[in-house]
Amino acid sequence: MNAREVFKRNFLSLSISPIIMVSKFSILFPKYQEKNLIEKWFIIRRIIRFHDIETTLNLKMGIIEVSTTVKTVNPYSIIDARDFIKLISRGVPIHQAAKIFNENVFCDIVKISSFTRNKKKFLNRRKRIIGTNGSTIKVIELLTKSYILVQGNTVSCIGNFKNVRICRKIIEDCMKNIHPILHVKNLMIKKKLLKSPLLKNESWEKFLPLKFSKKKQNNTQIKYFLEKKDQKQSNFSLIKFQGLKINFKQNYLEYRRNINFK
Repeated sequence: MNAREVFKRNFLSLSISPIIMVSKFSILFPKYQEKNLIEKWFIIRRIIRFHDIETTLNLKMGIIEVSTTVKTVNPYSIIDARDFIKLISRGVPIHQAAKIFNENVFCDIVKISSFTRNKKKFLNRRKRIIGTNGSTIKVIELLTKSYILVQGNTVSCIGNFKNVRICRKIIEDCMKNIHPILHVKNLMIKKKLLKSPLLKNESWEKFLPLKFSKKKQNNTQIKYFLEKKDQKQSNFSLIKFQGLKINFKQNYLEYRRNINFK
């Protein structure tokens, strides 16, 4: 039995609406998506109305409003509808965005623009996520079993909760100048290790050569470097002092030579 059917049997049999108050969400959409939304508005509205939720498109303000109705059965359906419109406003096709209404399917919109200020670096790193003819994105999609779309300053991901988290990490690391192919190699090794029954419950640290954790310096290492620095400074001061001594001797000898003894 589905969770929706159980909810209907328990609560709607009492002839009382489960939602007491009306909850609303307003989502901004970019101006370049205005024409696309007007063309596909009939389909978008029909999909959302199937889940008993009302939508209104405000072109003057550039906002789409989503609100619950008296007929709404599932209280979480409004959050799904909000995410659905967020994905469409980011340029995700309707057949992919509609998957968000399924159970165990989540979405995440990663903001890329905040990682680098330099425009040239930003464009190069965004290209790295896509790859040549979209090859790297296809590989990540196959390994994580999720959908990824790069649009402007954001990257939208749709899939399972764990897989969406992996996708987010890959994208963030790519913007921090870590190549996505390193993560791809790790994912491929993990997939092979999952198949073997002997190594399922053991630690995989031996088999995963690629680690991204920064090395922390021990106190002993820091002490060693400080001692070396002190030694260098002391040697330099000794040399300076010896040089002064030599200069003093030379000046004294010259002075002795020039003295006229009577």
